[in-house]
Amino acid sequence: MNELVNTLQQRWNQLAKREQQLVGFGGSALLITLLYLLIIEPLVLGVSQLENKVEKQQRLKVWMEQSALEVKALQQNGAGATHSGSLLQMVSSSSRRFKVRPNRVEPQGQAVQVWLEDAIFDDVLRWLDHLASTGIQVNGMSLNREEASGRVRGRIKLQAG
Repeated sequence: MNELVNTLQQRWNQLAKREQQLVGFGGSALLITLLYLLIIEPLVLGVSQLENKVEKQQRLKVWMEQSALEVKALQQNGAGATHSGSLLQMVSSSSRRFKVRPNRVEPQGQAVQVWLEDAIFDDVLRWLDHLASTGIQVNGMSLNREEASGRVRGRIKLQAG
């Protein structure tokens, strides 16, 4: 280690005054650049990413609070809601409105059995949520994932609550 320091000192002393200044400024510039690239920039980038995450989480929180208020309002308004007409009519008309195309709808006493193929899962959930708000309950359900993303097939048994 001492040999390396001695060698560097000898080379330094062999340099002209102007060359020593140039090497000193170059070394300082290199040191400042490395300090910035290895310490300061990663810290600034990390802080920026954390600020973005916080902002997203705050937006999500606001959305969740608004949704919670909306759900409470719908629950209060729909607490006494029941379906009008026959269960079969309600299931058929609402399925069209929510773009759910049953392959087969079959009455079974006080219930209705619905068979689905290649149905959009999100549409099925919205449809079932709507039916629940009108007093129609899911009595049984068996859904399987289709090969296409977001698609399902299966059967749902519905009955008036």
